[in-house]
Amino acid sequence: RVLLTPVDNIFIASLKGKIKKNHIYLSGNFGKENFKFKEINIKDIQGQFILRNKKFSLSAFARGSKNLDEFLANYFMNLDIANNILESKFSINGEKFGYRLAISGSFSGETENLKGNINYVLQKSENLISKDTVNLHIENKEYTYAKIFKNKLKFKFQPKISLYLDNPQVELILKDNDKYLYLFFPNVKIYKSKVELLSLVGFLAKVDDEKLSAYPFFHSGVFKGQIDLLRYWFSSKNLELKAKGKLNKQVISEVVQILSVDGDAQYSLNYNGNIKDFISRASLRIYSKNLKLKSTYVIGIVDIKDLMAYMSNGTLNLKLTAEDNLALLSKGIVDLYATSYLNKKEIYAYAEISNLPIKYQTLFKGNVTSELNIKLKNLEGEIKGRALLAGNLKLNLEDINNRESQNKESNLENIKLDIKVSSYLPIY
Repeated sequence: RVLLTPVDNIFIASLKGKIKKNHIYLSGNFGKENFKFKEINIKDIQGQFILRNKKFSLSAFARGSKNLDEFLANYFMNLDIANNILESKFSINGEKFGYRLAISGSFSGETENLKGNINYVLQKSENLISKDTVNLHIENKEYTYAKIFKNKLKFKFQPKISLYLDNPQVELILKDNDKYLYLFFPNVKIYKSKVELLSLVGFLAKVDDEKLSAYPFFHSGVFKGQIDLLRYWFSSKNLELKAKGKLNKQVISEVVQILSVDGDAQYSLNYNGNIKDFISRASLRIYSKNLKLKSTYVIGIVDIKDLMAYMSNGTLNLKLTAEDNLALLSKGIVDLYATSYLNKKEIYAYAEISNLPIKYQTLFKGNVTSELNIKLKNLEGEIKGRALLAGNLKLNLEDINNRESQNKESNLENIKLDIKVSSYLPIY
C-alpha cells in the first residue's frame, strides 16, 4: 500500500525480486481504481515496472473518467540510470460533447535536456478541426522547465470559422512545490470565410491551480482596442473582463458589403460573473457622433449624428439619428430605435424616415418618407407601416421577373410585410 501525496490516493502495489552484491532485479505492479485529484477522476490506473541493475522501465495505462465520455491513456519509459538517458512514449485519447482529441508523442535524451514531439488530431464527429505535430523541450536542472512550441497552427470549425495561431508557446515551470504555466500567443486570428473577425496581438497568460490571468493585450477585428483585464476562475467558472476600443470600419465594410463606413465609433465592455451568463449580464456600450455611411441603396452619404447602443441584463438597446444632405426638397432624416432581447432572440424596432434619397438598381430612384414597426423572433416576424415615395420608376415586367428569380433571399421568407405604399408626388 503506497500513499501518494499530495494526491491523497492509496495505490495497491506488489514487489518481488533479488538483490545481490553485483546484481539487482526487482519487478512489480501497481493499481488504483477511482483515482481522484481535485476535479480529475480516473476510473482505473494500472502499471508495472522492472529494475535490472541500472536499467529501469515503467509502463502504465489509464482508462475511463467521470469527466469525459471516453478516456484512454498509455505511458512507457526506459531509463539508463548510469548514463542519465531517458526514452519515453505516451498516448492520450479522450472525447467530450462530440469532440475527440487524440494525442501521441515521445521524448528522449539526457535527463537534464530532453527533446521530442507531440502529434495530435482534434475532430468533431467526422469533421477534422486540426491535425499537426508540435515540438517539446524539457530541461531538468535547478528546476524543471518544459516548453511546447510550433511556428503555426490552424483550426477549422463549422461553419467556415478558421483559427490561426502564429508561433504559439506553452511553458511550464516546476520549482520546489510551486508550478507556473504560461501561454504565449504572439498573433491569433479568427476568420469567417475570408473576413477577419478577431485578431489578438501579444496574448500572454499565467495559469495556476485557481485561475487563468492574462496580461493586457491588443485586439482587432469588428472592433479594435485593448483588453485591460481578463481573468477566469476554473472552479467557479467566473469570468472577469474589461475591454475598450473602437469600431473597425474596414471590417464592417467587408462584412456588410452594401455599406462603406468612415469615422469612429467607440465601445467599452465590462463583465464579472459566471461565463454561462455572459450574454445576460455583460455590459456593452457603443457610441459615436461622427460616423458616415455610404450604401448602394442610398444616394449620397448618410451622416450619423448620434449613435448610442448599450447592452445590459441581456437587453440590447439602440438609438440612431442620421441625416442625408442630398435630398431634393429638404434634408433627409432617419431616426431608429431598437430593442433586442438576446436570450429570447427577439427584436423590436421603430424607424422614422423623412425625405431620404434612395435607389434600387435601375428600377427606382427618388425619395422615401416612412414609418416602420419591426417585430422579429428567430428571424420570423413582420414589418408593418407606411411608405411615401416620389421619384423615377422604370417598370419592365420581363426585367422584374428575371430579377425575382435571381435574387431570392431565403432569410426573408419568414418575414411578413404589411406596408402601405403611396406617393406624395407624381412618380414618373
